Amino acid sequence: MLHIKKGSNGEKLTWNYLLIESNIYSASFTCNDGHFGSLLDHVILDNGRVEPSVVCTYEDCTFHDYITLDGWNSNGPKSEGYV
Repeated sequence: MLHIKKGSNGEKLTWNYLLIESNIYSASFTCNDGHFGSLLDHVILDNGRVEPSVVCTYEDCTFHDYITLDGWNSNGPKSEGYV
């Protein structure tokens, strides 16, 4: 299980909130090769665990792992004091 910290988009092995619709969030992430992706087709549990495993869709990228989004809050960034 790989733990990924919250960070800015573009920073390797980080995630950020992705607003789907009013008060419904998913996440974007950057793999260890710096490729950007989304977790729209995954389930993010309340503890940040992502199911199923995450595969980078960029050609020739080998990133494939089970991940946990450290600091994930299913209520989104407003619950953390962000706009």
